[in-house]
Amino acid sequence: MAARTPSGASWGRALDLGLQFAFSIVVGMALGYYLDRWLETEPVFLFVFLGFGFAAGVRALFRFARRSASDETAGQDESDSDSSV
Repeated sequence: MAARTPSGASWGRALDLGLQFAFSIVVGMALGYYLDRWLETEPVFLFVFLGFGFAAGVRALFRFARRSASDETAGQDESDSDSSV
């Protein structure tokens, strides 16, 4: 079986995943920072929302992995049915 080279769509999905992960962390930190400034509770909400942002990023990673696995399985099923015809 020949090695597959990544297509433009897979590069785009990987870029999207990286941006989702980074932005979820940055947005969580920003929300925590501004809540801390508003409520004068210095690092508390920063760390809480940093954790929420990280969890959202990890969730995006798992969703991407599950979607990629199902796409790959569907692609293999189609190629198996084509070769048997």
